[in-house]
Amino acid sequence: MGVIAYLGVGANLGRPEEQLQIAKALLRSHYAIRILKSSSMYRSDSIGNSPYNHHGLDSYINAVWQIRTSLPPYRLLSVLQSIELRLGRKRGRGGRNFPRKLDLDILLYGERRFSSRSLTIPHPRMQQRRFVLSPLSEISPRLLVPGFGRVQSLVNRSHIKAQTVELLAI
Repeated sequence: MGVIAYLGVGANLGRPEEQLQIAKALLRSHYAIRILKSSSMYRSDSIGNSPYNHHGLDSYINAVWQIRTSLPPYRLLSVLQSIELRLGRKRGRGGRNFPRKLDLDILLYGERRFSSRSLTIPHPRMQQRRFVLSPLSEISPRLLVPGFGRVQSLVNRSHIKAQTVELLAI
């Protein structure tokens, strides 16, 4: 049976589209994970106070995948981090919002809400990011994000609409 979870995926170093496809294939090969839906890919600029913003570095490519898994959240996180490492992500370098070969985040895990040092669900900044909300809205617009509301309502907030994301051709 399992739990429905949503993963935010992104990359901006190397060949991001290829990295995401390889990550998807690796995830599909896991016995306890089944990908149910995949959004289109979206391009977005870097966010936050990274020194890489506005310096001509490659934009991020992002998507959202809906999965069914029998893994508990921390085990799922471990699987995602092992895929990131396998595909060249260097943990502990640069911090949040810095360039990376691959970023796999658990956005939602069923209807659960919890927080620890290593994992917060729902993802603590997902409701602020159009590059997460637009692809999530594409595959599950009526989805309720615990503590924040329906995805479609979140996407329509003015500060979210002001963020630029570009839907990439399939």
